[in-house]
Amino acid sequence: MKGCLIILLNYLYYKDIELLFGKDSIVDVLSVKYCTTKKSYMVDCKLYLSDIKLFEESQITSLDYVIEECWKYTGFDGERLIIQSSYDLLENYSSS
Repeated sequence: MKGCLIILLNYLYYKDIELLFGKDSIVDVLSVKYCTTKKSYMVDCKLYLSDIKLFEESQITSLDYVIEECWKYTGFDGERLIIQSSYDLLENYSSS
């Protein structure tokens, strides 16, 4: 599931990520877990952005929207989704 979301976000939706957060911006999905108490999936991800000016306009909620769009392609579209996201500058990126 984690790999599927990484591919969807960084290859299929790369134009959206680029428009919202700058050229070469990357989304790293840290984990995808099922939360039994909330009966929903929790996606923990980190955005590495390259243009702070674009980020000031779009904010982190834009990333949540793109993740929700990608979630539709995973086959778990009917399941509830909780998104925990954070961000950092691209120069601090190290792949996990």
